[in-house]
Amino acid sequence: ITQKKKEKAELEKALAREQMEKTEIDENEIMFFLTRLKAGDIEDIKYRRALIAIFINAVYLYDDRATIVFNASDKAVTVDYDIVDGTVIADSCPSGKCSYMKASAPP
Repeated sequence: ITQKKKEKAELEKALAREQMEKTEIDENEIMFFLTRLKAGDIEDIKYRRALIAIFINAVYLYDDRATIVFNASDKAVTVDYDIVDGTVIADSCPSGKCSYMKASAPP
């Protein structure tokens, strides 16, 4: 019992530390961030890299397809893109709501 009480106290301390580090963001801060993001210069390489860092978690390249993992929410969204014919593979789209629009990559 003494050991379990000690473990409980350590876990409560760890929980308190984690809660102190938790950052709360209000609606105004989110709107400010998105407005600034929208106003960025697409020709600026630093801006492009920031967009990738913010929205893309990983990119996996295969011989015939690419898998892109987006930072969309608590659960990452994965989209498979068929390199050969340039379409999104339907089975990889959550709820079938992926865009099938083709666009050329930036230079």
